[in-house]
Amino acid sequence: VHQHAFIPNWKQEYPMAKRIMRLQINDMVALDTENGVEYFRVRMTSKEVVYLRHHLIAKKEKHLEDIGEQFRANKLQQLNARKISVTITGKVKDRYK
Repeated sequence: VHQHAFIPNWKQEYPMAKRIMRLQINDMVALDTENGVEYFRVRMTSKEVVYLRHHLIAKKEKHLEDIGEQFRANKLQQLNARKISVTITGKVKDRYK
């Protein structure tokens, strides 16, 4: 990665693509849904799917079905997904609000 002429695989395959955001487990995401802006926590990621859970749900999973809703990149783009942060006092920092 720190090599001078390094180009990631995704950039080699799709030279016109650009990275929009990088999500990791426990990151917070805001989605524009029909109910307004809703906040989700990244529960799990795979190569093509991101599993999100509503920020108010704090239960432990007993089965794989309880992981959360799955979203693909095109669905996240349709819902105007954006990474947000929450302060210790609970204030949401959303760059689009």
